[in-house]
Amino acid sequence: MTTWDDELFVHSYTWRRPPTSYAFLGNGRLSAFFDFSGIAQPDGFCYRPIRGRGKAAGLFRLFVGPDPDPGSHIYIASGWEQSLNMKYGLLETRRPAMPEGWKRTKITAFIALEENLLVVHWEPCEGSRKLEFGLSFAQRSAAAELGNLKMEGCERKLSASFDVLGSARPADFPSDSPDPYRDVAFKCELALGVLGDGSLHLEGSTPLVRFHGPGDFFLAFDAQVDGKPRAETLLDEALELGYEGTLERQIRAWDQFWGRWLWKVGDPELERLYISSLYYMRSCASEYGVGVAPYGLNAWDSLYFWDETHMHAALISSNQVELAGKVAYVWEKFLDLGRRALKSKYPEAEGVYLDFFRCEREYYRDPPPIPKDKFNASLSYGLSAWRQYSYTGDPKALERSYPILSGIADMLLTYALVPQEGKLLVRKSQQLDEYYKYEGVGNPFGAAAMARALLKAAGKACRILGNGDGERYLQAAERIEIPQDGEVFVVFSGCSRDPASNETILNFFPAMDMIDEEKARRTLDHCERGCMSEQGLCCVAPWTRDTAVFPWVHFRAMMGEAMLKNPEGFGRLLEKGKAHECYVSSWGKLPEYIHRRGWHNLPGFLTAGAMYVLAMNTALLYGEGDAVYLLAAAPPEWLLRPLAFGLRCEPGALVEFETDAESEMRLKVNSSKDLLLRIRKLPQAGELLCGERVLRESGGFWEMEVPKGASEYRLELVR
Repeated sequence: MTTWDDELFVHSYTWRRPPTSYAFLGNGRLSAFFDFSGIAQPDGFCYRPIRGRGKAAGLFRLFVGPDPDPGSHIYIASGWEQSLNMKYGLLETRRPAMPEGWKRTKITAFIALEENLLVVHWEPCEGSRKLEFGLSFAQRSAAAELGNLKMEGCERKLSASFDVLGSARPADFPSDSPDPYRDVAFKCELALGVLGDGSLHLEGSTPLVRFHGPGDFFLAFDAQVDGKPRAETLLDEALELGYEGTLERQIRAWDQFWGRWLWKVGDPELERLYISSLYYMRSCASEYGVGVAPYGLNAWDSLYFWDETHMHAALISSNQVELAGKVAYVWEKFLDLGRRALKSKYPEAEGVYLDFFRCEREYYRDPPPIPKDKFNASLSYGLSAWRQYSYTGDPKALERSYPILSGIADMLLTYALVPQEGKLLVRKSQQLDEYYKYEGVGNPFGAAAMARALLKAAGKACRILGNGDGERYLQAAERIEIPQDGEVFVVFSGCSRDPASNETILNFFPAMDMIDEEKARRTLDHCERGCMSEQGLCCVAPWTRDTAVFPWVHFRAMMGEAMLKNPEGFGRLLEKGKAHECYVSSWGKLPEYIHRRGWHNLPGFLTAGAMYVLAMNTALLYGEGDAVYLLAAAPPEWLLRPLAFGLRCEPGALVEFETDAESEMRLKVNSSKDLLLRIRKLPQAGELLCGERVLRESGGFWEMEVPKGASEYRLELVR
């Protein structure tokens, strides 16, 4: 399992390093970036300015390094090293033996995956100096007001309770965006405890932790709008278990996550990035979904964006069914809100309109305004709900997904789609981040492609459940006009094939079903030629006002190649990215985009990591109708070395595959229906035997029928 190492260098003029250098620990509710001195302060480059104080990392600064003289960080920082074990979410900070009396020491920290608990374990060597660190409350915004601060305790345990006035809207969001947390008081509770040769002290309102020998420090935090916080209860449980007990519980929780994971392609660099991408998604996942990044956009008082639909696709295809379900089903709570929002804009419409972003709880006192039509978010949420069923074949999943699907489908038929000359066109609307570009266009490609896919999904759901008349959804899907010029798809009806359209086409290309594979092939080739730079796929982003490389757009193009079952195209884009090493910053965090001058914006952008995982999964396993393609777009070099993976795809299939790249393949399939399995032929291969039966060949694939249910096969390659 991946361990990231980073040596901490400090220059004389500053003790801080760029936020890209920080190691991240979190569980979706409690999160922190650690540098050599403790939890890193929020920074404008890495942390969005968010009003409110629900986020624990903004409430305090914890120093976990020896600090005998406060303010002497420049002196103590040199020589420190850190390792982040992504298998169990363990951060180890070490200081080797140094001159001037310093001795080797080691500090291990982790945030419990299932509880809001931070644990710090100190292991000094003989002769090490004492460890002392403090916890300070720091105002992060004028809008945040601490009140009712109370602290009481003894030398082994302290607790504090206080109220925080929350506000969900980031400072850089439009003033008319919904803000359900304004003036909502969070009841917060903080509890500290120590074990071993240590003690807790108060200096004014600042708690200090002092260790004179090996010891453990525990911090529990909880915030509630309704009900009593339970930080003290969490702390008591942790103190009873001790460090070893809490660590054992942490290992079990992460083992449960990684136990569903299997992905090995014989390339350590690719596997390393795959593991780190899954690590960050799990570390940012709460009961309310998966935040877009670890740097401040998911917490008690923050927002979730439509980007989490990318995380859903990556997680469900990686067999993380329960975790993906948190994203797919969260919209059950917002259906009534979505109906009121649509009615407030267009009283005659039926169905549900879901916004580009949302908060964790349904505290909207009034429906949020819809200043401009942007249907891509609603469509993405609906397709995520369908994917939760189509990748698992679970009837209960479809029952939960159907209200979301049908609500958005009704919105399309009664509002978003406009009849014109026998066709259905999407009314003038925006796509993705085109808020920055213009007021919207008629029949945009992304909305039209996804609307067609969603209506087909809603029709299939009706047939399976026997709910309503699914034929009207299916017939409407066939009438939707996908913008094109006869040769390729274009960004909107009437648009020319100018380079500016390439970004939008690529952004939504994987969302569409393959209406015309030849046209899709020409479209993808055209977009790649127009967007390709030396580093990767790039575009002119409105908010950068310059050309930038977007890894997540690059990975979308790779996914498009995989959907078209084109290993050469997939491998070409893969090598393009690897050759320039432009996708990874410190600790395996993929950025949102890379400026042409080389600096990375918003490292740890989970959308990029999710698209990387999804593209890699699709290259190995892709479902289309009742056919499943094994090694669909695996580059030729992958087929020459051992492979092993366990992935999900349509139609409700879980496939576990392993090959030694010589002569033997082992295959397990658990499918919700009968399917046709197509296995890409290996280089210089002859026949593939299943028992004594020779599998038939067709179009570069071996084919075999697989019945519904669980089945196992041992395949033998005859060269």
